[in-house]
Order: sequence, then C-alpha cells, then structure tokens
Amino acid sequence: MTYSQAVALALEGKEEGYRCLYESTYQSKFYLAVKYMNRQEAAEDVLQEAYAKAFSKLDTLKEPEAFPSWLGMIVANEAKNALQKNNPLLFSEVQSQEDEDFILEVEDTREDARPELSYSKKETQELVREMINALSEEQRVCILMFEIEGIPIKDIAAALGCSENTVKSRLNYGRKNLKKKAEELQKKGYKLYSVAPLALFAWLLAQEQGFTAPGVAVPAWETASKQLHKAQGTAAGKAAAAGKAATAGKAAAFIHTVGGKITVTLVGTAMALGVVAGGAALVQNSQPQTTTPETTVTQPVNTKPVDTQPETTQTTETEPVEKEMEDGDFESLLAGGFTRQELEQLLAYGPETLDEQGIEGMDLLLTVNAMCQSCENLPQEERYIEYLGPDEQYASRYTLADVNRALYLFTDFQFSPENTGENGGDYFGAYRIEGEALCLFPATLNYDADVKITSARYTPEEMILQYSWHRTYYDMGTKELTLQKRAVLTPDADGKFRIRAIENLTEQAGPEELYAQFLEELKTGDWQSLFGEDWTEYTGKLSYFIRDLDGDGTPELVLGAQCVLNQVFYGMDCKIYRCAETEGGYALCRMTGDSVISASLRIPGDGQGLLTADFSRMSGAYSVSRITLSGADNTLRSQGLSEYDFLMGSVGEQAFLAENPEAPWVTLVE
Repeated sequence: MTYSQAVALALEGKEEGYRCLYESTYQSKFYLAVKYMNRQEAAEDVLQEAYAKAFSKLDTLKEPEAFPSWLGMIVANEAKNALQKNNPLLFSEVQSQEDEDFILEVEDTREDARPELSYSKKETQELVREMINALSEEQRVCILMFEIEGIPIKDIAAALGCSENTVKSRLNYGRKNLKKKAEELQKKGYKLYSVAPLALFAWLLAQEQGFTAPGVAVPAWETASKQLHKAQGTAAGKAAAAGKAATAGKAAAFIHTVGGKITVTLVGTAMALGVVAGGAALVQNSQPQTTTPETTVTQPVNTKPVDTQPETTQTTETEPVEKEMEDGDFESLLAGGFTRQELEQLLAYGPETLDEQGIEGMDLLLTVNAMCQSCENLPQEERYIEYLGPDEQYASRYTLADVNRALYLFTDFQFSPENTGENGGDYFGAYRIEGEALCLFPATLNYDADVKITSARYTPEEMILQYSWHRTYYDMGTKELTLQKRAVLTPDADGKFRIRAIENLTEQAGPEELYAQFLEELKTGDWQSLFGEDWTEYTGKLSYFIRDLDGDGTPELVLGAQCVLNQVFYGMDCKIYRCAETEGGYALCRMTGDSVISASLRIPGDGQGLLTADFSRMSGAYSVSRITLSGADNTLRSQGLSEYDFLMGSVGEQAFLAENPEAPWVTLVE
C-alpha cells in the first residue's frame, strides 16, 4: 500500500490506513526520537504525541507520499517542546558574528561511500553514544534534523522558532564538538579511519538504526492504539472529523472496541463533532486477537454501542510515574544521604562535566582539592567534608569518611592506603592517611562558586537535576561565568541515586549576549556598588557604550556613572568590562588598573584605547591623554603625559574633535 492510499483510507476513518502509516514509519521515527531526547522513556512520550498530532492533522498534508518526512518534522518539533518544557532557556535566539561566516558543506554519508568502515554492533553503539553526548541538546536537534532527516535550514528555523543564522551556528558548533570528540576517541584507542567526524556520525547512526534492538521493533497496532489514546485521547476521532470537514456531507469514522473486537463505526456530521469533543479514540483490544478483527458497519446513532460480551480484565504494566522532589527527599534518595544544600555545594565545586568514562587523574585531583578547600571555608553546620585543622607538618586534615562519601556520589574511586602516599603515584603521592583523616596540602582556589537547583524529578530508574552553575574567577581581574547544567543520576545496588553524567545544557554566550544580560541586571540591581568613590558626588544616572577599544575584534563594554567634577562640570566615572575567552565561549571580566574619570571621553581615531580631555577654565587649554587596554593582564593604563595640547577655539581643537568623536553614550538608568 502506498502512503497516498494509506492517508486516503485514514481520512475515511479506516483502521488499515492508520495501521499502515504507523507500522511503516514507527521504527525509524522511534530511533530518531531516542536520539533527540537521549532517553528512551522520553522518546516514547514524544512519539506518542507526534503520531496523535499527525493523525489529527492528516487533512493538512498536501503531499501524502511525503508522510514520513512530514511526520519527521512533527517528531522533531515535539522533541523540541519536550526539551524546552524542562529548560525554557533551550532553543532561545542566540546569534554571533560567527553565524555570518558559516558555510554549508555537504559530506557524503552513504554507506557505500565508506567501504573501509567496519565496526561491531557493540562498537557502533558505543561510538554513537559518545558522539551524541558530545552535543548540547540544541546542537543535537539541529544536526539530526539537518543531516539525518534532511530537513532544510529554513524549515528547521521555523520549527525551532529561531533565525536561520542561529540554526547554522548550532550546526557549526555541533560539528566542532563532534570533531573534538572524535579526536578524544582516537586517543582512547578507537580506530576512526580517515573519515570526517560528521560523515562518520551519520554513517554510525544509519548502521545502528539497522540493528534490531529491544524497544525499536514495531509494536502491535493494538498496543500502539492504546499508547496513542493515552497521549492524545481522540486522535482517530480528530482525523475523522478533519476528513468530514474536507469532504462536506461525507460520513466520518472512529475506532473503538466492542467485546475485544475492533469496530469501525460510521457517524454522521453532528455525531462526528461530538466525538472530537467527547473523546472516542484508538484503544487497545481488551482481549487477545486470534483471528482477523471483525469490521461492523452501522448507521448513525446517538448512543454508544452496547458491549454484548463479558469483559475480561487484563493487568498491564504501567510506566514509572515521574515525581517532583521535595527538599526532604534528597537526603533519603541520594547515595551518602546528602541534603539539597550539601548537593548544591558539591555540584558547585565538584566535576564541571561527567560522562560514562568517569573522572580520573588530574581532573580527579583538582576536584578533590576544590571540594576540600571549599568546605574548609564554610560554617561548621554546612560542611559536607569536615575540616580537622592542620597537622604538625601544616598539612590540612579532612575526615576520610566524608571525602569518600562525597566521591562515591559520582565515582567508584575511594581513598585508601593503597592509593595514597608512596602508592599514590603522580597524583596522590602527596596525600596520606593518618587514622581517620586524609592529609593534603590543598591549592588555594582562584574562584568562588555556587549552584542553584532549578528542577529535580525522579522515577525509580532515573533522577534528573537541572541547575544554574555560576563561578567568579579572580585571576588577572574578575571573570563571571554562568551556565545551565543537567545531572543524570541512577540507583546503585542499594537503590540510592549516584551521579552518572553532568552536561551543559546551553552554549556559552557570546560577548554581545553577555553584555546584554549584564546591562539588564543593572537596570534593577545595585549598580551603584560598582562605583562608590568616597570623594565623588554621583547624580544617579548610568550610561554605557559598547566598542572595540583595542582592535582585537571583540568589543568592550564601558559603564559610566555621571558625577560632579570640581563642583561645576559633570563627568563620567567609568568602569570597563571585556569578554575573556574561555573553553567554548566567553566570561565577563572587569578590567583593573588606573581609574578613568573624565569630563570628556572620546574615541581615538586610531581605534586604540580611550582619550580623556581635561579643560582649564582659567587658560582655556585642553590637555588630552590616552587610556590603553591590555587584555593579556586585564588592566587599564593611563599614559600619564598628555598626547594633545591646544586652546579652545583653535584650529588644533577643531581637527582633534573631528578626528576623535565623543563617546556614544546610551542612557541605561536616569
């Protein structure tokens, strides 16, 4: 049966049409939904919603033979909605200059184009899992839609509610992350041949999809009918009503069960409308089918068919119910009995990311150092690792059981005499155990951190935590970094949840977005505390401008608080911020060094730094000096000596004003 024939039958309310559309597409769309969501249970929910929506809108499908690709778009959109429901910040409009430079490159991902590739089923699944986990949710959805489903960029942008440039940017970042992951996998011993990472990824997905894996086989139509009923309530009824609307006066239909038999009942126009509102739908047979289902055609009626056969109650498995966590649940559910406050502290100073490879070596060393050092500075009642003070050699002592309890939450590694001291190797050779204490010389942290858990849900099989992760770095100036993260926890043998994965939910913002967020916070925040010179009288007006002041291609943000100078003139007390590059993005950083307070701030024509002009009322003379910016050490430096000197009204003044325009201040707070 062709898709055109199946769609036509479905619009007439005939079961075989729905069955054909479902069974011919379920396997490929379920596989795709699993990759979108990265969780099988979530994928099942997405697919149920997608089929229900597709069946209810069949009359809008202009090209029935395009049903698979049309359904693929609906699956992608439902996946986007499900992901965004848990994290509203996902798929928001994010653009950068890099968007304009994005060039689409088509890579040959056909199987016959890669005859040298040869992986076992297990190797293929491992590689797919590694590469999927290297992508953020936004990147994953865009790459699967574009590279696997072949959906045009303009349609992806429409489905995700963003610009085409944003889609291109996410594809670009996703490809870079796949390349980075491929390089890591090669170092771990995987043979990746000489295939481009994206082409390899597409080929692996095609190979994995061909495997007959548990959960991917097409379920019986009767079972599927029940699932669709659960997801949408009246999918077939809506499709039937849609068919009626498309063909005036033609009877519509819906599917229900009578005595264990599927019955297609023709219903008149008025009844069809009632079906849509009332909820007749696709449901599962109440008894096992051993023969071909009987089809009964009846005339329009206003009452439901009477079941003339006794019903048989059948016990069915129910899906695990997802629950919201209360504050008191953390201690009882988490391995180690951590409270919510303790968990937030551990997430703030624990592993930044975590995958199935776990944590070891230098990463583990730095994590232990950060956890111990951060607990040392906490009030006694908030410490999840007890600080016992220094020993005779001035090493810091921490309760060994507390350290191992914290480690067990995300790794199997536990400190013991066998992996410390002379047995500690390159990383833990300086650590030693004395009685119940772990002794070490912790390195001073160059940052403060905090975490706020924004969402916590769990089933018996899985716990999902979403949280805002913030750090303030104090290395060559202050740098702020905020990310949205997700932790996935699963139960151990005792049924207690442990962290198995930590991932970033959003790409790090570019300079323009960071500045915009910062300025928005200043509108209602305590911006005066950024200035507050004791000897300066401020008017309460805050202005800003954004400009590349050192010619490196990345703009700086200049904040100016209006103040009174010499009891006569108004001037600007300026604070300058720049975006320092971090791994994968930028962090907001306030520049230190010489202060910038000027009655007249101008932009130098050569694009280097700022010019401050001082005016003498007595002589009418201008004295202009330059402020330079050094990104290397994040400092501002005043030249000291004047660079320009001239009298007001002179030719020199006119030339200076023409070549060096005033700072383009924008008022933020009046």
